[in-house]
Amino acid sequence: MFISGLWHGAGWTYVVWGLAYGVLIIIYQFIGMGGAWKPRNKVTQILAWMVMFTFIVITMTVFRAPTLDWLFTVLRGSPRIGSMDFQVVAVITLSMTAFYAAPLVIKMLMDRHLPINSFWHDLYYVTATVAMLAYLNSSAPDFIYFKF
Repeated sequence: MFISGLWHGAGWTYVVWGLAYGVLIIIYQFIGMGGAWKPRNKVTQILAWMVMFTFIVITMTVFRAPTLDWLFTVLRGSPRIGSMDFQVVAVITLSMTAFYAAPLVIKMLMDRHLPINSFWHDLYYVTATVAMLAYLNSSAPDFIYFKF
């Protein structure tokens, strides 16, 4: 994973990203989780999902940061828990999470409760396609691998 980090770029952010995933793999193997671990119940499954999601978000933040100094400066300047700025950021974050999760929740509910060949599935895919085309932004930054 260290080499994978270096392959993505020569910056320290990539090295830290690769090392973090390497350490995660070592921990998984050391405690015997490997790839065969299955949660015993829904609570364990949700906790495992939350831990892994948090790990991925943190490591992707490191990966996409221009430099480690920049990342530490941003983190030091982040709103503190209890402040009004923190509350605003929390509401915006929760709103964005709900907005982006809604299509996934809708799809899951449709898959569970509607026949696969229903009109609603077709409508969902048409709506999703139109939404993606509407939000397509040609001025978005280049895909990271286009730089090589």
